[in-house]
Amino acid sequence: MKSVEEAKEIARRATRRIIRKTLGKYYLLWSTYSLVIGVLYILTPPSLLENPLPYILTLIPYLTLTSYFFMDMGKKLRRYKELIGWKSRRRVSLLIVLMLAGFVMLVLGHEPGFNYLLILGLSLYTSTVDYYIYYTASFARFRYYDLLTMVTFSISMFVWFLPLPYSEALYLVMSVVWIFSGYSSLSEVIEDV
Repeated sequence: MKSVEEAKEIARRATRRIIRKTLGKYYLLWSTYSLVIGVLYILTPPSLLENPLPYILTLIPYLTLTSYFFMDMGKKLRRYKELIGWKSRRRVSLLIVLMLAGFVMLVLGHEPGFNYLLILGLSLYTSTVDYYIYYTASFARFRYYDLLTMVTFSISMFVWFLPLPYSEALYLVMSVVWIFSGYSSLSEVIEDV
């Protein structure tokens, strides 16, 4: 009986490390996105600024790496799922479908006359990403910096929709918070070894 409890505790610790490491890499990756977009904006000729294609193409490596990080995490966690009660396959699949639907609505909502799609897509995408962060981080002991990440992401998404004066400063704040969150997550993994 004692060995089963020890095995469960080892599995929980390993799970927390795997998840925290994945979140750290995810946070650090996306902390650079607004900076990359800012550089792209500066380098883009004024006649092409309204074209969304360069910005959409910029997402491809970010989404590819994000998918890799979380698929790798899922693969590693499968060996512990019996011990920790990880039954998320359907839930994660649903979240991915909701994120994609929100993203498609965001893209389609930019067409004139489709503002409702933009608002719906923005709300769906933002809430789904926030929930996914919360859901994933809760298996690794949800931390205050996970909350900061969710809040800055939500604010930045809505600022993107409602351009405000000095909104660029908010994106910089988001990047700094995400760098801090990534560093904190990875530091926790290192300290736990």
